[in-house]
Amino acid sequence: MSEFKKFKTISFFLLILSMMFFQIAWAQHQEIEQKINKAILSRIKYASAPTKNFSTPIGRVLKSMEVMVSMGSSFGIEENSGVLGRLAIGLGGVAEVELTRSSFMNELTGQQGNLPTSIFKMGLVPELFSNYWFVPNIALQIHSTPWQSSVDESSRLTEKTQVSYDFSNLARMNMDNRFTTLYGIIGKDFDFLSINGGVTLTDVRVRNAYQWIYDQNLNREVYHKIPEMQKNLIAPFGNVSIAANNDTQLMGELQAIPLIDYDIVSKQVQIKRTWRAIIGVRFFIARWLSLDTGVKYLSSAKGIADSEVNVGLNLMLPFKSSPN
Repeated sequence: MSEFKKFKTISFFLLILSMMFFQIAWAQHQEIEQKINKAILSRIKYASAPTKNFSTPIGRVLKSMEVMVSMGSSFGIEENSGVLGRLAIGLGGVAEVELTRSSFMNELTGQQGNLPTSIFKMGLVPELFSNYWFVPNIALQIHSTPWQSSVDESSRLTEKTQVSYDFSNLARMNMDNRFTTLYGIIGKDFDFLSINGGVTLTDVRVRNAYQWIYDQNLNREVYHKIPEMQKNLIAPFGNVSIAANNDTQLMGELQAIPLIDYDIVSKQVQIKRTWRAIIGVRFFIARWLSLDTGVKYLSSAKGIADSEVNVGLNLMLPFKSSPN
């Protein structure tokens, strides 16, 4: 047999072996893909509803090894808040940890600020007892943010904070803030209704604060250091969700958030609160995927033209097939 014929014979057998190997590999790939899809579908049917209203928590915690991913934004007349994310995971059906961002109102710049926030939530009622309709869900949740600048020398200040009084006015400012909020939550989920409420205690802190006051008599800016500040804000909060049909829930919530203000008379920073109300709907595209839309309004706003449209998408990913 010539060398050419040997080469053709070997090439033919190699081609046959390659085709057989490809068919086996493809069959295994299809089998693995089917198993993965089956595993995902078997878990998704146990997905629960998000453990929050729009932004306020409810008494129930996530199931064990259940992940909640939320993405959303607020759109106003002049600007939007950008995309805000939320990632939470259930721990043993009794607690959950979360990474998100917390809001506060900054009257110095006239904008809502957002700080990165870590959250820990623990349910205080065993799941065995909370299954009874007359036993409420009770939980504690703590939010903690790092120190972060809320205004600096390059920030554009609002006109009302720069109003002249006694021949002087605020020209520039720098300030760092930190917030820690403790939620005491009590509530219950029924077939057609979920109602939750409680009390919040927010520890607001200010440091690295200083200001430049323009003195009209001296015709120059004068530097002043602002002492460190700490204030506790206590306020109630609540939320309600009513089933309009099998796929849609009507939702509403009310809570207080910190407000950083400025007094032009004393030339001092003030820590206050403003009330935030959101009313809207949650539409379930699937059991594990829902869309939140609503209108947000702050009590510190000048009028309804300052209201914002909230849009959010919630994804629930159970990594445990057990319904418990």
